[in-house]
Amino acid sequence: MKKYIILIVPFITLFSLLSYSNNIFNFTISYGWDTVYELPGNSSFVYLSFPTENTGYVSMGRKMAKTTNRGDDWLLYDNTTIANIISLSFINDSTGFCITYAYGNPFRCYKTIDGGLNWNELHISDTINTFHKVYFVDSFYGYILSSGSVFKSSDGGSTWAKDQNPVLLSGFKNDIQFANQVVGYINGTLEIYRTIDQCETWSKLSFVPLFIDNYTGF
Repeated sequence: MKKYIILIVPFITLFSLLSYSNNIFNFTISYGWDTVYELPGNSSFVYLSFPTENTGYVSMGRKMAKTTNRGDDWLLYDNTTIANIISLSFINDSTGFCITYAYGNPFRCYKTIDGGLNWNELHISDTINTFHKVYFVDSFYGYILSSGSVFKSSDGGSTWAKDQNPVLLSGFKNDIQFANQVVGYINGTLEIYRTIDQCETWSKLSFVPLFIDNYTGF
């Protein structure tokens, strides 16, 4: 039997970086946890994006906070013009993208160029409006996951095209991450897909990690 040692860095979720309890954000430091910021509110939608070593954003519902000194200090502001943020991706200290959702309303995608103070809605598709993940590699290339669909932009979100690769047209896709502009990964419920040519083609990896406890996997 072959054993695989797998480093699943692209698929580390938000809760590997912070925990959420009673509206307190805890960043892991060494072998323990230190509270670095408390964001008021009661939403369960909590997302984090650090585009640079010093600058980071955290959102909960419509509220967002920004740090420019590695989390030592945070500036809080409300995004009253958009709904609850369910996905967040910043590419630098001012430009970012988010997906929002409010009960009874369609999912929407927005772009900011002033650090989240103002957001402009992006048009993704005329027929699909159930987006749940946005990820931008740089100021040009970005991706959005929908149920059974992947959308790609090469102009900073101005226009979007649906990826027609049959490998991606079925099943729920949980997350998408890119190591650079050309190599990226998508994980489904029990599958992992990889592209090495900027989404021109995708291949399903031949293994699925199996964990026998919280720490041991093959």
